[in-house]
Amino acid sequence: MATPDGVEHMPGGPDFTSINGTAAIGYRLIKTSPLDNPQPILEAGHATSFIGRLWDSPSPTAVFDTLRSDAQNGLEKLIHNEDGSWAAAVVEEGRIICARDAIGGVPLYYGQNEEYAAVANNTKTFVALGVTPTRVPPGHIVILSLNGLEDETITTLENPPTSTLDLEEATDRLSQLLTRAASRTALNQTAPTLAFSGGIDSTLLAYYLKRVGLRLHLTCVGSTESPDIEAAEVAADCLCLPLTIKTYSETDLDEHLDHILLSVEEADPMKVGVATPLYFVAKEASIRSNRVIYSGNGSDELFGGYAKYAEVYQKDEREAVASMFRDVLRSHEVNLERDWKVCSDLGLELRLPYIDPSLTRFALGLPPQYKLPREGKEPRKIILRHLAKRLGFPQAVSGRPKKAAQYSSGTGKMIERLAKRNGKSVPGFLSGRLEEAMRRIEQG
Repeated sequence: MATPDGVEHMPGGPDFTSINGTAAIGYRLIKTSPLDNPQPILEAGHATSFIGRLWDSPSPTAVFDTLRSDAQNGLEKLIHNEDGSWAAAVVEEGRIICARDAIGGVPLYYGQNEEYAAVANNTKTFVALGVTPTRVPPGHIVILSLNGLEDETITTLENPPTSTLDLEEATDRLSQLLTRAASRTALNQTAPTLAFSGGIDSTLLAYYLKRVGLRLHLTCVGSTESPDIEAAEVAADCLCLPLTIKTYSETDLDEHLDHILLSVEEADPMKVGVATPLYFVAKEASIRSNRVIYSGNGSDELFGGYAKYAEVYQKDEREAVASMFRDVLRSHEVNLERDWKVCSDLGLELRLPYIDPSLTRFALGLPPQYKLPREGKEPRKIILRHLAKRLGFPQAVSGRPKKAAQYSSGTGKMIERLAKRNGKSVPGFLSGRLEEAMRRIEQG
């Protein structure tokens, strides 16, 4: 914990024994690199916490150098000039300055009432303060002070012009960008975990992460009837990588559901259903010494993974492009924050190579026919499948249809059965469980 006047590092929860002030900042260290050191950093009259990574800077030291003399100006420079997934907060006397990257890979919220102003990476933190949290938009700087609130847009993600590359040229470029994204996100890593379903996204990600030198732990989870398990075995054999398979039952889900809900922080059935397999992968990863976990999240919005895109595309090409772009803009709110919180609450750092800014801009500019079929619902993510075939993957991998994680893992049906057993609808069951879990936090 730190104030502008002092800092104290402690092995457990916060205990204000030696620091004073009207504003304080805290940081929970998840050490995933030898260069990661305790924070907050106190210098030049302010205390700073930075969570996440700048992909071209192997050490967080570069961040604090940028913020040293003028924190607000330094945060603007980070947003404009550096690629990465991160959020930062700076405490000065009488104000808090916070910001996050332009895509929104790391969650960040703020709020204030008559007594308190607060900033945090989750919404649970605000409960005990009686403060309503508001999301810091990606690419924004928010300043909370005695004078009120300032929210400044530094940059926004834009939809680029449509590429003129033919499919083969675009596939070459995609391979180069996936290699670069894998290399950048592999900073100081050796043997991280990859959430692995055997689908096109996680298989390509495994290929490129292996290509840049990582010794991956592929981990697939699901019910005993999950089709992901067989698909993951086939894909892992093609990659010549070891695979860990973990199955979970309805009883297991019931036991862990409160933890999942408290990480997701919403009772949305879709979000909980998608978060559950990642939670069990992260639980398995948390017993390993390496604290980094990879996921293929972000690919569906960028490369046309959802059936709704194909349906719109066959009626209105322009609207299909607009729909995918809107979903990329909202991906932080719908998907990225959820997955980061699930992993962070288990002491892991989540890395998402598909949302590398260069890869994101490239994918947004691809012609829709490189992503979506002219007729029918399959195949989608055409350019990814084309790349997989070029790399020599069999049809069982390159042609496997997209299926939502909550269904392919079997989680959706488990949640339905738990809700039915409790005599409730799925939304009502999840809402009740979350309310009970949050009540325990307020009381404890």
